[in-house]
Amino acid sequence: MGWTDFKEIKSIILKRWEKGDLVREKLVFPWKIKLKAPNSKEILSDISKFFTWRKELKRTDKSNLGYGYNIIEKEIKNKILGKNPIPTYIEIVSADDALKLIKKENEMKRILENSSFILEKYPKLQKWIEKNIFKILMEKNEIKKILAVVEYILKNSVKDTYLREISIENIDTKFIENHKKMIFSMLDEILSDDLSLLEEKLSIRKKPQLIRFRILDEKYYIHGFSDISVPIQEFNSWENNFSHIFFTENEISFLSFPNYKNALIIFSKGYSIHIFKENRWLNNKKLYYWGDMDTHGFNILGIAREIFPNLKSFLMNEEIFFKHKEFWVVEDKPFLAEVKGLNYEESLFCKKLQENIWGKNLRLEQERINFSYLKEYLKKLEID
Repeated sequence: MGWTDFKEIKSIILKRWEKGDLVREKLVFPWKIKLKAPNSKEILSDISKFFTWRKELKRTDKSNLGYGYNIIEKEIKNKILGKNPIPTYIEIVSADDALKLIKKENEMKRILENSSFILEKYPKLQKWIEKNIFKILMEKNEIKKILAVVEYILKNSVKDTYLREISIENIDTKFIENHKKMIFSMLDEILSDDLSLLEEKLSIRKKPQLIRFRILDEKYYIHGFSDISVPIQEFNSWENNFSHIFFTENEISFLSFPNYKNALIIFSKGYSIHIFKENRWLNNKKLYYWGDMDTHGFNILGIAREIFPNLKSFLMNEEIFFKHKEFWVVEDKPFLAEVKGLNYEESLFCKKLQENIWGKNLRLEQERINFSYLKEYLKKLEID
């Protein structure tokens, strides 16, 4: 273990800065820091190293720099060396000294100025500042703009509008978008005593999640369109007469999926399947899921089946898996927790993958499955 040097002293102070202790005045001054110092045996083994270490510590102390730390020494006695003072602690008298050592005076000044400016406008943000102390480490003009947006939202009706619709002089909506997390967390604190008003102010419309689907029956194309993307809310309220709905998590599989009578296919993008939990009409259809044969593919299937209890999987069985053995690849980060929502065969298959029965972290991606198996499955489905 090395002896404490100037670099390590600054590192100790910097860690307390990064924790916010200097800004929040959680340090008691004078602040004493114990040094890792050599013992008598270490001094004797390399006396030159000891003198250099002590000299370097003194070269950067307050008496030389004009700021920083004072050295507290203890005298040790040795038969060979006689009496020698050895540094055991440093003492930092004030927060200013600590800040100068790590060159954070300007940042501290900006934080204090911005904090004072915010509290002058909104005293209720005292606790918010304490929690988000380094978030206000920005130019004062930026803080002014953020508070101007906060003021606008507090004074105007913004319910069910997009951020793009907010019009404030000298502030563009890109700025609002980039700082919306900070703006809304401030509003959350300011309106914490008025939950109904808070709910209204935070109900600004968000960019909608789009659902992409392909209509597989030309008879049902919408004004000639077959590949369509719509907001999830519109998709959920859509009245339609399709009987069969397929889900797939791979875009190429989605695009190449064969035509099928009175059906459509949804590009569910893996774990994004959860966005359908508010949908009501899908559970009245015949539902089919096709995913990768790996631990995550089965976990997604399990999540989907919690939303759609009658969902059937297809081309996700051991027979298909072994018929494509040459296309097996390695799954980077397998899902090893219990997978719920699977039937007996699916659950057994998934456990074998998790337990590496046939090899470590094996997977078969759906796009590697021979297309003829998909056609064959759909043909049988039509007969059934």
